[in-house]
Amino acid sequence: MRLLVVLTALILPGWLGGSCARTWAADEDPKPEERRELEQGDKDLDAQAKKLFAEGKHIAAQKSFEQLLEIRRRLYPEARYPDGHPKLATSINNVGVSTLRQEGCARAEPFFRDALMMRRKLYPAARFPDGHLDLARSLQNLGATLQDQGEYARAEPLLREALTMTRKLYPEARFPDGHYQLAISLNSLGALLQARGESAKAEPLARDALMMRRKLYPAARFPDGHPELATSLSNLGNSLQEQREHARAEPLYRDALLMNRKLYPEARFPDGHPQLANSLNNLGFLLQARGDYAGAETLWRDALRMRQKLYPAARYPDGHPQLANDLSNLGSLLYAGGEYAGAEPLLRDALRMNEDLLRAHADLTSEAEALNRLANFPLTRDVFLTLCRHLPPRPEHYLPIWRARAALTRLLERRHLDTAGSQDEETRRLALELRGARERLARLVVHPLPDPKDHAERLQRLTGEKEAQERRLAQRLQLTLPPRKADALTPEELAASLPLHTAFVDLIRYVSFDQDPKVPGEKGLTRTPRYVAFVLRKGQPTRRVELGEAKRIEDALREWRREIADWRSGHPVAASSAAQRLSAMLWQPLAKHIPSDTETIFLAPDAGLTGLPWAALPGRDKGKVLLEEHALVQVPHGPWLLERLRARPAPRDGPGTLLALGAVAYDGAPKLPDKPRSQDLIAQAPTRGGGGRASWDYLKGTERELDQILARAGTRDVIALRGSDASIDRLRQDLPKARFAHLATHGFFDDRGTRSVLQLTEEDYRQRGDSGERVGVGKRSPLLLSGLVLAGANRKAKDKPETWAEDGGILLGEELVGLNLHGLELAVLSACETGLGDVGGGEGVYGLARAFHVAGCTNVVASLWQVDDEATAALMTLFYTRLWSGEKGMTPARALREAQLSLYRHPERIAAWSKERGPTGKVVKIEGYTPAAKPDGKATGTAHPKLWAGFVLSGLGQ
Repeated sequence: MRLLVVLTALILPGWLGGSCARTWAADEDPKPEERRELEQGDKDLDAQAKKLFAEGKHIAAQKSFEQLLEIRRRLYPEARYPDGHPKLATSINNVGVSTLRQEGCARAEPFFRDALMMRRKLYPAARFPDGHLDLARSLQNLGATLQDQGEYARAEPLLREALTMTRKLYPEARFPDGHYQLAISLNSLGALLQARGESAKAEPLARDALMMRRKLYPAARFPDGHPELATSLSNLGNSLQEQREHARAEPLYRDALLMNRKLYPEARFPDGHPQLANSLNNLGFLLQARGDYAGAETLWRDALRMRQKLYPAARYPDGHPQLANDLSNLGSLLYAGGEYAGAEPLLRDALRMNEDLLRAHADLTSEAEALNRLANFPLTRDVFLTLCRHLPPRPEHYLPIWRARAALTRLLERRHLDTAGSQDEETRRLALELRGARERLARLVVHPLPDPKDHAERLQRLTGEKEAQERRLAQRLQLTLPPRKADALTPEELAASLPLHTAFVDLIRYVSFDQDPKVPGEKGLTRTPRYVAFVLRKGQPTRRVELGEAKRIEDALREWRREIADWRSGHPVAASSAAQRLSAMLWQPLAKHIPSDTETIFLAPDAGLTGLPWAALPGRDKGKVLLEEHALVQVPHGPWLLERLRARPAPRDGPGTLLALGAVAYDGAPKLPDKPRSQDLIAQAPTRGGGGRASWDYLKGTERELDQILARAGTRDVIALRGSDASIDRLRQDLPKARFAHLATHGFFDDRGTRSVLQLTEEDYRQRGDSGERVGVGKRSPLLLSGLVLAGANRKAKDKPETWAEDGGILLGEELVGLNLHGLELAVLSACETGLGDVGGGEGVYGLARAFHVAGCTNVVASLWQVDDEATAALMTLFYTRLWSGEKGMTPARALREAQLSLYRHPERIAAWSKERGPTGKVVKIEGYTPAAKPDGKATGTAHPKLWAGFVLSGLGQ
């Protein structure tokens, strides 16, 4: 099976342009004697660097290019050359090219970006209406680097601009054979479309580039061929191969391979060459797809040996993307041929290498860029999971899955912790700037500009500013912190750290690659999404549990959630066929490996299962639900649980502070804190979302809920935010002071299917391509899609009644994640749908719970659906009574379970609990539910899951 379209490396001829992580120096112009010395050094280093690069001595070349750049910074200071200088731009670019070879695209990108900015100033359209060759090269280099990072949407306009420019610079009338830079531009845009899965659109561009290069590099002048010609042969072959045109692709692949063997003979290239290895790979893909496993294996083993020489571990400690691909390709081939034992170590090594490469890349970039990079990684993990079904279970089979799980989330958690604990002034300044960028972006999403075009442009600009701040902070942390050891936490360590009578269940959605042994090649391959679970218990080996096809599970879950949402009087959970099917598919297979005396089950759900109310599933015994048998706690991922089980909490002075928010005045003007926010307010505008922005009903029940919680606070310090005090600014200011936070207000998750809260358009929710590239603002910053509703949310501008006031009332997850909440032990989001969010491919749910966890909060209680006002007030009364009763009280996990069990078993008491110790005021009636009655008239039966199962606890539970 073909896991990755391997495009031969783009040729970047000449000494192109790049960017640097720092701005070019503003030194004074050097004195004449110093200038002469610098000019001689420039000449010598320029020749030396080019020679080393041409000889393939890239490490030495990079040092020479960097030294040359420093000389040119002195020769062409900003004070005298405000627009830069062509030689300086060339040096910046060359450092980018050499950095790309040695350290990858993330470190090279800023060099290419700076070079492009300088060349736009040097060659403005007013003076160069057709553009300039150097400018086209910079567009090309930055575009290709963004493409390598999976940032296709950002790369495409640059590559299209480069193609338009080179067509003007080298028109057919003057260049009948074309031009090498024009061929590069055609090839590059075609490569982008090919990588994005648009092979039919890529084919004409690849064909035009090949025809041009045949003219530019004729056999009479180039008897061994030319590297660019070989590249075009391969790229056109790739386009045809992806369209299943194997017969037309094969001669192109074979010609490219023959040409590369001549260009890079073993006598001159004893370690091989990347281009030659690519050609071996491309032909291998075709042979595998056709079912010729023996032919493909020979080619791929040759390619793998070559890559191992080209990218040795001593020089590439994190590995190399092409080496990881070759390991994955050969392992997948062996799996397809039934050689499971031989495939396993190759795929395991590929997984480890991909994980290391992703971490190294993500450690320098923004979260959105890292997500797009992750989306473009090959499906090695899924092939590995499929393969292991055919092998006896071994502990090392789970380890690479464990390491890959929520890898980016773990990095962000670490980055936030490092920032919060930093004493470095520059780090603190960058963190504040990032927080400000997050807040400005969030405010604009809630309060759009009047002109849609201006609004879209500003959204893009603020998104770019936020991502740039994320990159700056990440790079600053690398400078100020000691090198970290590789993440050595293992599943075995978690199993050993689990308390007695607990279990950890890691749930994963994957694509099962199933090969029919009687039908080799792609015709015999089927891809089926499935769920698998890994169960860890103290003193026991890891158990793998196959749960079945994802579609059947997710269809049953959707049906059950519809039943819960549309519940009718007296509808018992046990009678739900969807719930029974889910239990049979999910819980019953797991129960075989989880003893009945297990008190707590830690769940790390994935994809659709993040919206499953596990507590309401039918349990082991007939008529019982899972909540009656176990306490259920969700965790972001296994390493998160292990780190917190091992951590020793810092001693606390006193019982801490409770922040309680409720009875929110959605129609009133919010009160500002003592210190007003520093960010500028965004101008208000008419609503732009589908169907108009929602209006929020006052939650009468939260008055009682708040009073009951405050009455149970004991000796804790209390910050009570009611009415107009429950504002964005007050919550931002006071939340970092709290040890406990109770937020009784509306919450939401706003996606393209239910848009009503955020002022976003269809474009802002956009993902594109087979990989699911995050393009729209809402997808690049998914924490924008979840939020809490606070004071002023319904308030209209005084002078413009058709618009929303700019100082109210929607606080988004994007803003919460910038706070320092490492002192917050428990956040209860007593609101609707606060547990929902955008699912991020193995990274969990991007919602409010994630925002609180990344910001440092240990435990978050949130809801999966629109919860009932009265039942929620009752549940919270019982929860806090148990949490804080007696000398020590219960753990949050146990307190929530006991409260939910009380509601489940005694629905007739919900109304009384909801107003216990409450003030006067009308009780909100629970619509549609009447408990069954005994002959004596007393209520009996159990409460519908709508009333109690929506709340889940995410965290340690302690």
